[in-house]
Amino acid sequence: MNPSTFEFFDLVLNGELGELDIDNYIETLTSGFNADKLNLLLKDIEYCLFCAREEKEGEFTKVDIENAIKERKERNLEIPYTLVPLIKWESAELDLQDVKCLDLENLLFPYDFFPIYLLIKKVKHIIQNSASSKNEQKSETLPKTFEDLFFEPKNAEQCLSILRELNPPPIDSDNNYIGKAKGVFPLWVNVLKSHKPKPLIKHFKDTVYKDLLNQKVKGLNLSIDASEFRKQYKRLINNKIELDIKAILSQYSQSGKLGK
Repeated sequence: MNPSTFEFFDLVLNGELGELDIDNYIETLTSGFNADKLNLLLKDIEYCLFCAREEKEGEFTKVDIENAIKERKERNLEIPYTLVPLIKWESAELDLQDVKCLDLENLLFPYDFFPIYLLIKKVKHIIQNSASSKNEQKSETLPKTFEDLFFEPKNAEQCLSILRELNPPPIDSDNNYIGKAKGVFPLWVNVLKSHKPKPLIKHFKDTVYKDLLNQKVKGLNLSIDASEFRKQYKRLINNKIELDIKAILSQYSQSGKLGK
C-alpha cells in the first residue's frame, strides 16, 4: 500500500527518514516524478505545514507571546513580523491588502518545521529541473534510433560490444537480453556520457535511453519510468562492473576500435 502525503509529512517532520528514503517516497508518491503529481505533492505538503503550524500556535498563550516579545526586546533582537493578505470589499470590488502581523512561528518555534522547509525546497528543485529538462528536450531533436544516441553513430555497435565482453554478459551476439541485472545498462550509459576527452553518447532524459535500449535489446523491458537509472545496485557496485566497462572501453580506444 502506498504511503499517504500526511504519513510522509509526519515521517519527515519527526526525522525518521534519510535523504535516500525521502527521494524514494517522492518517487512513489508521484509515480516516478510525474510533473503534475509533483505539483500536487507540493500543495499537499504546504497544506500539511499550514495545519501543523496552526496547531502549534494554539499551544501558546497570550502570556507566552508577551514573554517572548519581552525577552527579544531585552536582548535587542528584532520582533518578527510577516505580511498577511487581507481581503476587503471596496465599492463592490475585491481589494487585496497586505497586513503586517506578528510572526508567531519565528517568535516562538523557529526551528520546529525546519525539516519540512528542506523538503519543500527539494520538491521545488525537482519540479524546476523537470521543467528545465522538458524545455531542453523541446529545443533539440530527439533520437529515433539507438545509433542516434551517439555523437558518431558508427561507434554504436562497438560500444554495445562492451556489454558482450562483461562477465557475465547481459546481451548475446544477437542483442538478446540474457542478464539478470538491468542496472548494468545505466552504468554503461553513464560511462559513455562521462568518457574523456569527449563523451561518446549524447545527454538525454533517462526515458529516452530507456526507449531506445528497449528497442535495440530484445527482451530488456526497462520500466516505463526508467526507474533503473535512479536505483543503486549493490551487487553491481561490489562486483565493480563499472570499472570493467571502463577498462574494456579504454582497450577499445587504445586499439582504435572506436571511430573506425
